[in-house]
Amino acid sequence: MENFLLAPPTHDGTRHPSQLLESIEVLAAPLKWTVAVEVVQFGLLYLDTIPHMGQALLSFVSSLLAQSPSHRGFERVVNTTLQLALRQVHQLRTLYDVPLSMEAFQARSQHPQILLPLLQPWLDALRHQPAPSLKRKRHIPTVAVVVSRHMTIEGTNALTRTQQCSLLLGMPTGEFRAFLGVQAASIGDVDQALRFARNTNATAMKQVAVALLKYMVVSSQISHRRLRLARDLLVNCVTHESCTTTMDQDVTLLKQVALLCSIHDHTTDQSDARDELFQTYLPWRIYEHWYREAAVTLKPSVLPLAMTYAMSQQHATTESIALSAKQLISYLVDVQAPQLALSVLLSAPVIPDDAIEVPYLFVLFIDDRRDHKAIQDVVPLLLDATSLDLYCALEFTRQYNIPDSVPCLLYVKALLLTSTDYKSQIVGVLEDVHEHELIPLLLSVLPKLSGTDYDRLLFVFNLLQKSAYTEQDEVQNRVQVLHFLQHYTPQLCFHAIMSDPWSVLASQLTATTGQLVSLCTPLDIDADEMYMRLIKNMIQGDPSSLSFDSFRGILSKFSQVDHKITTAEWLSKKIPRSSFAISAVQFALDMSQQPSHPKTQRLQQTLVQLQTTECWNAMSQEFDGAALPEPQDSPKKLIELVYFKYGQQAWTTQTSVVHDAALKIATLNDADLATIQHEIRWKWLSARHTKPPTQQTVWNYLTDDDEDARLGRLLYISWTGDPNVLHELVKYACDPVPRAGLTYRVKYRALQIVQQIADTFQLETETLIPDSMAVPLSELKQSCRLLVMFEELQHPHSLASFVKSDKESLVRGLWREHYHDPAVVILISELMVSYAIANDSLWHRVLQQMVSLAMFPTLFHLLRPLIRQFPSVDLKPFFEQTIRWPLQHMDKGIVPANVECILEEIVFLIQQCPFIQSLNVVDIVQLLHTMSTQFEMFSQYAVQSAFGIPQVAARTALLCHLCDTNHAYVVPIFEYLANLSPLDVVDADFFASYIVSHPQAQQTLVQSVGGQRYCEWIARRPDTSAMDHALAFLYVFFKGFILTGACLNDDVVVAGWNTADSTTRTT
Repeated sequence: MENFLLAPPTHDGTRHPSQLLESIEVLAAPLKWTVAVEVVQFGLLYLDTIPHMGQALLSFVSSLLAQSPSHRGFERVVNTTLQLALRQVHQLRTLYDVPLSMEAFQARSQHPQILLPLLQPWLDALRHQPAPSLKRKRHIPTVAVVVSRHMTIEGTNALTRTQQCSLLLGMPTGEFRAFLGVQAASIGDVDQALRFARNTNATAMKQVAVALLKYMVVSSQISHRRLRLARDLLVNCVTHESCTTTMDQDVTLLKQVALLCSIHDHTTDQSDARDELFQTYLPWRIYEHWYREAAVTLKPSVLPLAMTYAMSQQHATTESIALSAKQLISYLVDVQAPQLALSVLLSAPVIPDDAIEVPYLFVLFIDDRRDHKAIQDVVPLLLDATSLDLYCALEFTRQYNIPDSVPCLLYVKALLLTSTDYKSQIVGVLEDVHEHELIPLLLSVLPKLSGTDYDRLLFVFNLLQKSAYTEQDEVQNRVQVLHFLQHYTPQLCFHAIMSDPWSVLASQLTATTGQLVSLCTPLDIDADEMYMRLIKNMIQGDPSSLSFDSFRGILSKFSQVDHKITTAEWLSKKIPRSSFAISAVQFALDMSQQPSHPKTQRLQQTLVQLQTTECWNAMSQEFDGAALPEPQDSPKKLIELVYFKYGQQAWTTQTSVVHDAALKIATLNDADLATIQHEIRWKWLSARHTKPPTQQTVWNYLTDDDEDARLGRLLYISWTGDPNVLHELVKYACDPVPRAGLTYRVKYRALQIVQQIADTFQLETETLIPDSMAVPLSELKQSCRLLVMFEELQHPHSLASFVKSDKESLVRGLWREHYHDPAVVILISELMVSYAIANDSLWHRVLQQMVSLAMFPTLFHLLRPLIRQFPSVDLKPFFEQTIRWPLQHMDKGIVPANVECILEEIVFLIQQCPFIQSLNVVDIVQLLHTMSTQFEMFSQYAVQSAFGIPQVAARTALLCHLCDTNHAYVVPIFEYLANLSPLDVVDADFFASYIVSHPQAQQTLVQSVGGQRYCEWIARRPDTSAMDHALAFLYVFFKGFILTGACLNDDVVVAGWNTADSTTRTT
């Protein structure tokens, strides 16, 4: 495509941009736009060198944009902006024969160089047209007539073409006018430069003025009009609103041009051209700015020197400026023009040392007709030029009867500001200066001195102390500050401290710079505020390593108790770490209790709250690290929250952390923990039971997470080491008197707690049961559990009567009247299992009713007790259907622990089935195998179920079928065989033979986690063929691993090498 783009289009249409577009259309969408971007970028490289490239790229880009692409990378490169730029570049080449690259087109700094060749005919026309003289004739009052200047057709056309080309380049009109003005000025055409410099900005006017000056330097054609135009343009530039950043440079240039104009006015040509109107005045008034009794007329040869001096200050070095100034000043002195020489001297940025005698110029400039103020203004310049020569200055001022105090004052000022040996040089001078003049001088000098020159500042303040200055207290304060700063590191600015003390001192306050407190009195600032700012600085950054002891000493220095209390409270909030906050509040509380303080009660409450939070945090770190959810309004609620959140976990880990935390909280709040525990225990015991929201299935049968959590909390809050708690719980269960809230659910919970605590700590329970209940605790608990079911069915019974009743008669009565109610059927089955009612006919009817009511979850959990307790009951009609029921009715979101529990139960029921010979175990295994594609754990239970088949041939065939279906089955089969003790020889032979005949299965097993164990097991086999195959496989496997550098898991590699070692040793 790039070669096609480089080749010019032919007349026969074999190479046309449309064909390039067609070739790109063949590509898919993302690749299509990427290729299009690359083609465009390639074409842009040859935009200025290949003539047809602009037209080709413009056609190509326009066609692509017409398709409205939505590719982000394409839109960043190829867009309407690029299309417009290509169109303008193409027009520049076609209409004006200006080949441009895209970089040159977009670079605005290169546009003047592009337009200059087009403008050349217009500039040539201006050069060859002599400008008419605008000089007025003498003695003729009328204004001179300006002869019109005719422009050639080529010049006019060139100007028009250049303007059109500038529009295509995107050059603003003001910028184009400035460009024309600069070009006209560069050839010395004043009229055109003025024409195009009007109504532009400050930069354009400065460029035109500089171009005029450069033309005069290069051509040596210095004219009055060019100088005046350059000066006027610079005046407009300086006063223009757009002149901001380069104001200093523009003003300097304006001064130099004004100096040039003044020098030019004194040349012979200009002097001869004066009108009679000016000659009627006195001779000294001929020259408005320069006067020295006689008129000064300079030769035109001074103008090149003046132009060189003026232009040298634009981009020349200091040496070249000094050299040009020296030449000009020397010339002016030689021709007796000291005023012009002095003007040049004062305008120069550097003064040449050997150019002139500076005092001579100053004296030459002064005469009796000048006032004393003008003379006094010269004295500082004279001192500066003579390196502080006081005697020279006194000689000068005494000639004009100026008091000696004037140069002495200026001398003292100069010494204080610049001299390093001011102390010795100032001695004897002060005697000639009166105090009323010295004091204002010293006060004016102070702000100009360096803020870190403490000795000089002290010297000035000592002079003020010895004078009649009225503000002596203020002077004394400043002297104290300076004495302090002299011995303080690092150096601090004296002026900044006096104007805004905290802006300087705030950053200097640290725990080790307490000496700054001595500045409080002279600076008139509060010491407590300084201590407070010091504390703020100390807690900046990471305050985790700070202890309150770091602040205790600082707080003790506060002058007011309220400040101590407020700051300590503020610290407790800024650093909320419990140990720090408690210490801070305790400090504030100690301060408030010295006198009777209104904040004492609130501080006590805050301290208790912080200590309580600390107890909570210390306890929660033992579990989940959770923060205290929200402040509680009473200690009982907080202690209840402690037991509710962590009681169950504490019972599981058998830790006393929660009891200790509850005791600390009760002690802090002056509360009785035993009473609170009793109230919480009764509240949780009597809490209303809420059934789980989900429907009871096989997978979550009889699971109640809320009840289990409540029981765990009750166990912990009852495990206090007090035997009276157990007596209290048994009393609840055995109390025959009706009581509000004392349901059988409460009694059952109480007995559960007593039974579990007694079993955990091996306690005797006979002493807990009252004499009125002559039954064991386990039977009493079982009775309460069943009575809970009666209570939920609204068939109340008393505990005493139920314990003594005939349970089989009770069951028969329930069956006769409520056999159609599933809840009653469940109750009947629970009664028959709990009290071992072995009535086969009744069991048969109950089980048949459960099948008809589809109560398979209940049936599934009854199979184990039926097999163990009632072997005579016929389970064959529904046994297989009940086992298959959980696998056919999987719930979503089952807890993995429940899944494993149910699968283990299925395997157990298969293995304990009394009629295993007739049980279709194969279908159950196939069902488990099918579900193993979704749940990996089902595969091991499928293997365990298959091993329950008593027939060896059927079991072997089923296991082989599973391994053929998925070689991963060899892993659970081997794990099952390896866990058998003693090992079944038949199954071991089958497995070894299968592994030998199936290398892929052997590879899967060797690479598993149990690979090493398998090889050790094979090595112990009497048949060596399986071991030989294992060794051969390991040899080939690890040889390939070493040669190819295959990446295996670390466990597999280690297992394999250990296997090789063990098998080798066995061989």
